[in-house]
Amino acid sequence: MLAVLLIFTMAATVYGGGRAPQQQTSAKEKAYRWVMSADLETINAHFSVDSNLLVDVYTLTSAGLYINAPSPDGKALLVAPNIASGEPRMIDRDGYVWQIDIRREAKWDNGAPINADTFMYSYKMLLDPLMVNRMANFLYDRFVVVKNAREYYFQRQAGNSPVRWEDVGIKKINDYTIEFTLSQKSNGEYLKRHLTDRSLFPVYEPLYEAGMNAERTATNWGTSLETYMGCGPYTYSSWNQGASHIFVKKADHWMSNRYKFDRFECRIVPDRNARVQMFQNGEIDVLTLDSVTLEFFRDDPRVKSYTGISPWHIDINSVNTNNPILANLNFRKALFYVIDRKTIGDLLGVLPAAYYVNHQAPGYNNLPYRATAEAKAVEPANFGYNPTLAKQHFDRALSEAGLGNVSVELLYSEADSNYKVLAEFFEQAWPRIFGADKFRLNLRAVPDAMAWSLNKWAENPTGFELGFNDWGSSLSRVFPFAAFQYFHSGYTSRPNSYVTDRFNAAWNLCNTEETKGDMNLMVRRTADLEKIYIEDVINVPLFQEYTRVVYSEKLILPCPEYVPVIGFGSFFADMKLD
Repeated sequence: MLAVLLIFTMAATVYGGGRAPQQQTSAKEKAYRWVMSADLETINAHFSVDSNLLVDVYTLTSAGLYINAPSPDGKALLVAPNIASGEPRMIDRDGYVWQIDIRREAKWDNGAPINADTFMYSYKMLLDPLMVNRMANFLYDRFVVVKNAREYYFQRQAGNSPVRWEDVGIKKINDYTIEFTLSQKSNGEYLKRHLTDRSLFPVYEPLYEAGMNAERTATNWGTSLETYMGCGPYTYSSWNQGASHIFVKKADHWMSNRYKFDRFECRIVPDRNARVQMFQNGEIDVLTLDSVTLEFFRDDPRVKSYTGISPWHIDINSVNTNNPILANLNFRKALFYVIDRKTIGDLLGVLPAAYYVNHQAPGYNNLPYRATAEAKAVEPANFGYNPTLAKQHFDRALSEAGLGNVSVELLYSEADSNYKVLAEFFEQAWPRIFGADKFRLNLRAVPDAMAWSLNKWAENPTGFELGFNDWGSSLSRVFPFAAFQYFHSGYTSRPNSYVTDRFNAAWNLCNTEETKGDMNLMVRRTADLEKIYIEDVINVPLFQEYTRVVYSEKLILPCPEYVPVIGFGSFFADMKLD
């Protein structure tokens, strides 16, 4: 998910953060140690959209019905039962109704049982129309579409009809069986994938309720270890806010045999140089590299790389009334065509991208989507860089706005050197094309947390004008059109303030049973959607980043090559002891 934070997946990456005291680990104890650049405000997976450390916390300390793990040979993703005791059972003939049994030994850290009532409560709270949890869409519409779940969640919006919880397609069959009724037919594999997300993990009802406010619109669940209860293969030893998270293994957990490490240690280290030094000193076991730190390891054979699912882009805040030209389509088009993505690629060592569907998205005939004829036809020539066209659109925008000149501000986080390099490049390049007497780009570098806060246009409409971002959808690894799932108007936490009716219509057409059942049709409709995304300038794509990560030689990784979703399987790795 988000560019104002460094985003890496639990299986393949690391973050930096504040330096915590070195933990004491015995010589025979296996400890996996990593860093992140910022801590979590909450470990409430119903509400937090943080997709980095929160994934790690829930992978270790909680459990879903199913889990993403490496296949035995380490070459593929295996979606295995976790709290579920087996595979989903299709109840009807068409794939609309499915039942899942819950393992009877599942329990919370305090020994309380986990059963069908646990999941019924957890799902009801996730979809609660008063709480309006930001991660609710991961239940109502992702790999599968749960009947009436979206309608239940949005029923309080103006013009919507009331929906009873009893009419939502989630039912308790008995104490250890739940049933899902879908509005689009699906298969068991998609349902399992759907149920692996952290937002669908169970919550502990006594603590969730104890933290509820009087209006029942919010809970303090997960804001501290005192307000959180886990059920995973590891339990929290400590959470030192802004410094460290320490997890220790539970010997009696039903999944304990899948994990080799006795403990996991995450430290929060904002300083890039400190993170590099820690890896070189053997204080951490993995380090994700950026364009600066890559220079320390450029010839290191331990470095692994892959393209991610989060293309970088610029969000244009069209609702910022302090600078109305941001909503002008010609101005937005001018920004799309003024960007020299090839030079950016050379500057940062990234893959220029004037499109948004990532390189992990599938196509037909075992081709990736980006290799299909339809996807290639969408890509603008010269990576979208066209100074003449950019100037034409810019001049039209000024004329339409009745302006002789304009200035805009580019907000960026000072935590990542790539932002600074890009911002300063744009500051020099754009006035040369638009005219130095007609255009000025003002740069505003702020701390990472402030950048993240100011970019929330719905909460602060005038918080920014232009800002860097990168939102990636893991669902796009199955449905290529899902690369846009966060940008249509139906997604309440979307990062883009600007959306068009035809973009929404194209998204809705993609997200149908008909489209999902025919990969050739899905590719064609995804290409149509991507074409509209570019023409309407929903946001301005920049590049596809290469993620580069270096692991300690002590680690025995289960996946020799990158596997989508689980990366190199580092949490399932083993370790050679000294």
